[in-house]
Amino acid sequence: MAEAAVIRQRLEMCIQRGFLESGEAVEVETDLKGLIQMLNKEVQADVSMEICLVDIWAMMPSF
Repeated sequence: MAEAAVIRQRLEMCIQRGFLESGEAVEVETDLKGLIQMLNKEVQADVSMEICLVDIWAMMPSF
């Protein structure tokens, strides 16, 4: 849960600081395979992380 919250926070920070306007790509790295699979919708999202994941999914097309 904490890792997903941090990813969400950092993506929000990128948006707030105008990072999207620069045209740069954003790459997210984590050592939590399950989280990456949830972000890629390869496995069902854990209910306890769903709030963060929904926010991240909403931001992903922007990057």
